[in-house]
Amino acid sequence: MTKNKPVSNLKNKFSKSVALSSKLQTNHTDNIESKLDEADLKSKTDSTRYTHNEVFSFIRKKIMAYQSFRLRRKLLYASNAMYLIHSNFGSRFIFS
Repeated sequence: MTKNKPVSNLKNKFSKSVALSSKLQTNHTDNIESKLDEADLKSKTDSTRYTHNEVFSFIRKKIMAYQSFRLRRKLLYASNAMYLIHSNFGSRFIFS
């Protein structure tokens, strides 16, 4: 049984791009095709239509929410690290 790992295209001994194995490429393409078919069927059965601005503003909000979540998570980790350092070493460190 072989594993489907990405295959690197090497140029001058440095990986410049990554090509998927043919089986992974087929699986990925089939998944996309099935999702597009699902969207086509939904659009035929549902009369709801969205404008360009509605669609892209929804996408922008999702991206901004994700980026905000990542930033909050980083700040939480940083504040936890500062707390751990301060609780373990007391005031021997000066943070600026």
